[in-house]
Amino acid sequence: MLDAIGFEHVIELSELQSLQLPGGGKITGVPFPGEHGDLDVLTKLAYVVQLEQTSALFAADSNNLDPRVYERIAPLIGMVDHLFIGVECAGAPLSWLYGPLYDRPLERQHDQSRRLNGSNAERAWTIVEALKPAAVHVYAMGAEPWLTFISSVEYTAESVAIVESDELVRRCLAAAIPAERLFGQVDWSCGDARPTLALVREAKR
Repeated sequence: MLDAIGFEHVIELSELQSLQLPGGGKITGVPFPGEHGDLDVLTKLAYVVQLEQTSALFAADSNNLDPRVYERIAPLIGMVDHLFIGVECAGAPLSWLYGPLYDRPLERQHDQSRRLNGSNAERAWTIVEALKPAAVHVYAMGAEPWLTFISSVEYTAESVAIVESDELVRRCLAAAIPAERLFGQVDWSCGDARPTLALVREAKR
């Protein structure tokens, strides 16, 4: 599809396959469990991006269904400075994304039991424990107002995803790991040292 719309250099990564970047960096594909309603969908990856002295894992809505996955990934990808993870743990019903692919309407009990959810605070925390990142950033929550027309998500302080992401941030801070839930735009400037949120940072809403 990407070839067809004009992209001239498309590279597809598999799990634990790396793409070397100019200047010594690389992007590595990481298994992405969860968010697919327990279907056997193998087209999504999380990504570790390593540039100079900084590394970041972008895990979006990965649902840590089995902590052993990240325990085994950790020694393969090495130290992670930034962990970016979503905590949208309520998730849409299966039909929201995959309904058009079925040849008949899904029964409600099946639709509701297979949700497109990510990790809650407990599951996300086990990823933190396995990878030992220097900083944790909760992102990809769809909380920005310009995304409402796509996701139909309107969070309140009592929303499950907000409560769970607050809990993850609290656990990280209690363990002396800088953490926050991102909103809008955030810029960091990181040197050679492992990052802290006290580094040059500008947040814009």
